[in-house]
Amino acid sequence: MTDAAHMTRPCENCPYRMDAPRYHWHRDEFLSVLAAENSQMGSIFACHKQAKMPPAERGICAGWLLDQKKRGVPSIMLRIKLAQDAVARAAYEAVSGDGLRLFRTIKAMCRANGVRGR
Repeated sequence: MTDAAHMTRPCENCPYRMDAPRYHWHRDEFLSVLAAENSQMGSIFACHKQAKMPPAERGICAGWLLDQKKRGVPSIMLRIKLAQDAVARAAYEAVSGDGLRLFRTIKAMCRANGVRGR
């Protein structure tokens, strides 16, 4: 992961933002986030704007990272990444949602996009 790959704010169409376009993402993307929430290990979600980059160079989704941060990092996968990767730790410290309205919960984000958990 390169320093340039990290976004410090959620992008305009990040689904974690309340002002992002609804139904922009495929239903399976939301189901994937919900499944990760129910997984003991959790997951790490990369930034969609960097989908064409090699996986090792992609940054972490700023909206997802802010959600993790506000909830005390429930994803064990992210905890491991933060413990091992100085660049990921720097991204975690730099990410900001100042002035943005983010969904209170992942379930609320999914419901707003017409997706309910299984």
